[in-house]
Amino acid sequence: MEVNRLPVLSIFRLQWLLRELDKEEFWAFKKTLRERYVELSHHMLPQAELELAGPERLAFLLHEYYEKPVAWVITSNILEDMDLLALAQEARQEMRREAQDENSGYKDHVLTIFTQELDGHPEANPTEGLDMQALAGAFDPDQKGFRPSIVVLQAPSGPAGRALSRRILRCWAQGALYCDLFSYVFLLSAGELRGMKEQSLVELMARNWPNHQVPKAKIMSQPQRLLFIVDGLEELGTAWCHEQARLCADSTERQPMAALMYSLLRKALLPASSILIITTDEGVQQLKAVVASPRYLVVRGLSMEGGAELEDLTADRVEALVSGFMLTGSWLLSWHQASLVCRLLCAALRLPGAQGAWMQGLAGHSLTGFYLTYLLHQVAPGRPCLGQREQVTLWGLCSLAAYGLWGGKTLFHRRHLRAHRLRKVTVEALVRSGLLLRQDAGYTFPNPSLQGFCAALFYILVGSGGWPFGPRGHVRPELDLRPSSLSPLLLWVKHFLFGFLSPPVACALRTRLGLLACEELRHLLQHWISLLGRQGSAAPADVLDAFHCLFQTQDEAFVCGALSGFQDVRLPVSHWMDLLVSSFCLQSCPALSSLQIDVRDLFFPEKLQELGPAGPPGLAVKAVLEEQWEHLCSVLSTHPSLRRLHLGSSVLNEWAMKTLCERLRQPSCGVQALILKNAEISSSLQHLWIILATNQNLKHIYLASTLLRDKDVEAACEALRHPNCSLTSLQLDSCELSHAGYQMLSQALSAPISLTSLSLARNKMTDQILQHFCDALKNPQCSLRRLILDSCGLTDTSSQLLASALMSNPSLTHLCLSNNNLGADRLSLLCLLRLPSCALQRLVLNHCHLGVTSCGFLAFILLNNSSLTHLSLSMNPLQDSGLQLLCEALQGPSCRLQGLEVASCNLTSASCKSLARVLGQSKHLRSLDLATNALGDSGVATLCEGLKAEHGSLRRLGLEACGLTSDCCAMLSSTLSRNKNLTSLNLLRNDFSPLGVTMLCSAFAHPLCGLQVIGLWKQQYPKPVRKLLEETQQQKPQLEFRGDWYSLEEDDRLWWKR
Repeated sequence: MEVNRLPVLSIFRLQWLLRELDKEEFWAFKKTLRERYVELSHHMLPQAELELAGPERLAFLLHEYYEKPVAWVITSNILEDMDLLALAQEARQEMRREAQDENSGYKDHVLTIFTQELDGHPEANPTEGLDMQALAGAFDPDQKGFRPSIVVLQAPSGPAGRALSRRILRCWAQGALYCDLFSYVFLLSAGELRGMKEQSLVELMARNWPNHQVPKAKIMSQPQRLLFIVDGLEELGTAWCHEQARLCADSTERQPMAALMYSLLRKALLPASSILIITTDEGVQQLKAVVASPRYLVVRGLSMEGGAELEDLTADRVEALVSGFMLTGSWLLSWHQASLVCRLLCAALRLPGAQGAWMQGLAGHSLTGFYLTYLLHQVAPGRPCLGQREQVTLWGLCSLAAYGLWGGKTLFHRRHLRAHRLRKVTVEALVRSGLLLRQDAGYTFPNPSLQGFCAALFYILVGSGGWPFGPRGHVRPELDLRPSSLSPLLLWVKHFLFGFLSPPVACALRTRLGLLACEELRHLLQHWISLLGRQGSAAPADVLDAFHCLFQTQDEAFVCGALSGFQDVRLPVSHWMDLLVSSFCLQSCPALSSLQIDVRDLFFPEKLQELGPAGPPGLAVKAVLEEQWEHLCSVLSTHPSLRRLHLGSSVLNEWAMKTLCERLRQPSCGVQALILKNAEISSSLQHLWIILATNQNLKHIYLASTLLRDKDVEAACEALRHPNCSLTSLQLDSCELSHAGYQMLSQALSAPISLTSLSLARNKMTDQILQHFCDALKNPQCSLRRLILDSCGLTDTSSQLLASALMSNPSLTHLCLSNNNLGADRLSLLCLLRLPSCALQRLVLNHCHLGVTSCGFLAFILLNNSSLTHLSLSMNPLQDSGLQLLCEALQGPSCRLQGLEVASCNLTSASCKSLARVLGQSKHLRSLDLATNALGDSGVATLCEGLKAEHGSLRRLGLEACGLTSDCCAMLSSTLSRNKNLTSLNLLRNDFSPLGVTMLCSAFAHPLCGLQVIGLWKQQYPKPVRKLLEETQQQKPQLEFRGDWYSLEEDDRLWWKR
């Protein structure tokens, strides 16, 4: 924007407002602007200029790179986030003065379009038949204060469900709904988008905007005021919810519809926005593994004429439906699944004698047992065994359900029924019994769960071979239970198949139908579970679903065999049944070494009425919950192989944390690492430190993002000084330590304690505080060997204090100073590290604003310090000239550097000549990471000259996102075919064609190629290339292709991240 066209008065007002901020507040304001709002400018806001800008210059930049109203919107948002409410209010007043109301035109457009689409009557009331109070409260916070950003509205399929989204949008435009909550509401109808090519989210929004000129900057500046209504997800099929493409966070980037929808619902796109999803039962099933922490609502009886009823699906509702009938032990359904089953329960409870003999004979009181008992009662009322006619009916019904499973059908015509031996008189009987429903175009099952049960029973009928109807023998190959292949109907089939393996249900199958679950079925189910274990990175929701399935079998030997390959498990827990099934399965998981468990919304009074359809009300729910939590804690503390327990983002009240800590205190507990990163346990920390006095197996505690008060730090220090404490590693990242807390911690370090590793990342340290720590480091009794001071705001004085302490401490070998503005001046103070008395071995200086001059100081250190073996300088603008200085030092006789990380350092192909000389001559360098540098094909060709050295020492080479194409594959393939030393190579995020990967495969398979780990995402290539990569792995079983090359478990290279 030209200077003379800038709004001078508005700039002066913004300058005045920014001058009201003190130095620390102004720094925080710029930091938030840089991290959250830079992408909204028409041209990229210059980072260097932003970093140096004062209030006057910053006001000018905001108006130059943003539209005038947007500059004030951003300012008010940031001030509000900083809790400077008075200033935020002033900014909002200015915003109202400056901004123009572009919203009214959009609302008029919505009313025009959707009034015509719905009924053509502008005067019609869009709220008629809707429970407006329930709808309006859909996004309200619950009693604990949690406000859902995703609401799933379960509605009927067909025109009635589709019309609901239009009616809600029209209500907003008329001011009857969400007018104070959302400034903009957009409709994304998946059915209409299905046939479209690649689109960006902004382009989709523009489709509904008048003249397609959507004011992107204004809308995106307040994403929390943005609502997307998504309907018709089930019309996209099943592939989108298992989308393997990368998540995209750029609203302007074009993507296929499936990938865009996946990114939006996973909150990669506009995470602060809200989403209202209107879908059917099938769509809700698909969403289960995609959306996080949604609120589920149900619409019953919706029609175009009105009569919709909306309600929260709560325990009270389910209790009314089951009317005293309790399914104990294996009610394994989420809320949306429960609604389907409750309909069937209602039908069952209306049967004559529903509380009588047939209910009392329920097989095992399980869900599968209930369905089996109900189905047999309806097919042959009052008979203990089925006659031939009933057998024919049961066979026909089950084969019809399986036919629908294979073909994706839920509606069946008369010809389909006849093909499955269901004659007219039989069909009429099934309709009367409620096992089929008559529709205008044919027949359907009452709900998907019943069709799923009948389809599952068909596999038992076929596999047993004992019935004379239809084909016999093996289970059909269409039964693929991998998560990527599961349709909503197949989800039901899978759960019921596991239920058939439970002893009570198996007994009922044997006595009433003469059937045995075939061994082939047992093998298939066990194999599906074991596949999840071998993946290593299975989705937590898939693992929990597998645990629920296994729990239904109640067969410990079967479960133990299925889980034998599970070593690293992640589980989301939001229901007391999740606790029950987790305890059951984890104790039968023999190889379990690491567990991450996220416990949400279980231990607070307001949640007790929402814990699930099977739970009893009130205090009974609390008793069940406490019993299951105690049992799980007991399982964890006594598991023979569990070594790492990660509580993820769990929210635990004091009782839950106390119970867990009491179990972990047992001397027999084998847990060595306790990770509490992001867990909400601040009120319960007093129970944590007691563990250290009795359990000598616990070596590592990670308490990131947890507020530590002075009394908590005092308790921690007392525990560290206890003679029985064996803790070696303590991470207190982002714990907001006070000056007094720092002082107590420094005093503890001066004592003879077991602690050897301490992380204080993202805690601000003044020079006075650091002085205390450096005094502790100089103390001969200090045993600390690793210190992490990432993002601690170190100053010139800080650098001098650290350098002095390092000279006096012979034990400190690992130091991380990343994300501190060291620069050349402050780094020069560390030149004392060149002295022989410095024992430092690993130094991490990522993102420290180091340039060419800094490389001169580092080269000076490398030439004189033979103890330094690993140096990480990633995300510093070293440039080619800076790296050349380092390469000269690497060739010096005293340099013993083994690992060098220079990712994202503004390097080009010009650096590769110096690097090639190092690779050809160095006898010590074993790891080199050059990721995200523009080396190009010519640069890699130069590197290959160094890799050809017969006695090269390099073992790991990182070339991720280096701008490589297939043009370098011939040279790279030739080099790798003759290099036995290189064992790990990262080639991720490069533009290799299928032909290029084919050339590389010939090198990977070569007998002289020593590679064992290759960073390469197989899924991005076509099927023939993936097959070739798999064949290469078969030829070399030790070879592994990984989408995540940076393994935290690999030796000690990334020690500061572990």
